[in-house]
Amino acid sequence: MLTGTDDLIVTVTNPPSNPPAVAIYSPANNATLPSATYFEIAARATDADGAIARVEFFQGATKLGEQTAPAAGDPTTYFWPMTN
Repeated sequence: MLTGTDDLIVTVTNPPSNPPAVAIYSPANNATLPSATYFEIAARATDADGAIARVEFFQGATKLGEQTAPAAGDPTTYFWPMTN
């Protein structure tokens, strides 16, 4: 039992967080795509110890688009317009 003069030390630690994982499955690696059309970029993002808030698609440093609050385990897609 603690009294008014006893010291109490409380340590709070956060559990380790594993980073999310993403896999792009469309188009296939090294696929040849026709020019002047749209094609689908499809990705599946998962987080074993959390939730995915959004999936963002980039070409280099340029953001192409995003999907917020994707359903857990469902694929996320972005349709990218190709130009000549």
